[in-house]
Amino acid sequence: MMDGEVLIIYQREGAYVQAGTPVALVGNFNHMTFSVNLADGDARHLEVGEMATLSFPDHRNIGKAYDTEFGAGNQGWNHGVKVTLKDVVPPLTEPADVRRTVWDVDNRTRIFEPITYTGGILKSVKGYPCLTVPIEALFDTGHDKVFVVDEDGILHGRDVVAGADDGKWIEIYEGLSAGDVVVVGSLEGLADGMKVEVVLDEEA
Repeated sequence: MMDGEVLIIYQREGAYVQAGTPVALVGNFNHMTFSVNLADGDARHLEVGEMATLSFPDHRNIGKAYDTEFGAGNQGWNHGVKVTLKDVVPPLTEPADVRRTVWDVDNRTRIFEPITYTGGILKSVKGYPCLTVPIEALFDTGHDKVFVVDEDGILHGRDVVAGADDGKWIEIYEGLSAGDVVVVGSLEGLADGMKVEVVLDEEA
């Protein structure tokens, strides 16, 4: 006994088959999984069992539940679907540079169809405090340096380790502390030891 949807029929009624001959391909899409590879620093913010939201802003097939009693209806292309973190490989107890995170999608509403989706955005439901700077504060070819201004208005280049970003702000793991003043904007021509006039951004 198998529970699912018939995807492919290999044999038609009346066909002669022997034991072991494939008759049909059956799939159950009530729960689907996908994986995302993350740097160790990003994965360490996660806990197995926590929730996130998966959305596909540019995919027109997402957001409508067909043939269900859930009444989901058409909730728009950017409708987010809740997903659950099932596993982190290797586990956080082992050292690793990159970890594979495995997520479970509750698809009983049949919002997702068995096709390939691209351009997904995965957002954690649970936030965490972190230190961030505007992305344009980073410079150098590796985007791993910033200019810090001390209390005397003197510039100092500072190596940093950056993490995730939202397109405007980027997380800083190492190299800065809360209260440090970083230079944002045109960085061309700046060098260690220069004296500058500081104008603080009120939005920062």
